[in-house]
Amino acid sequence: YVVPVDRVVVVTRDVLVTRGWTVYRVEHSGPNRTIWARRGDDHIVRIFASPHGERVVVRGLREERERGDRGKHKGWSKRGQPRDIIAEIDVRLRGRG
Repeated sequence: YVVPVDRVVVVTRDVLVTRGWTVYRVEHSGPNRTIWARRGDDHIVRIFASPHGERVVVRGLREERERGDRGKHKGWSKRGQPRDIIAEIDVRLRGRG
């Protein structure tokens, strides 16, 4: 997308909140942003916005806590990309929604 990375963060937050996620952290690492959101105690999604020249690349990762494991940072497994969230971000950033 040829948009400022801060615009991607705003759109991503809106998409996540609309879908029932709670955004609890936005990390800044140089020009990159990582948006953390959770749904309940057992579902986390991270959306990464990384500038590459004039464009911003958006990707994501969904994680889920294994049943019965309440240890700190233990028992989490990757569940792939949150394709539905990325698709809605895509629609909004392209101005079709």
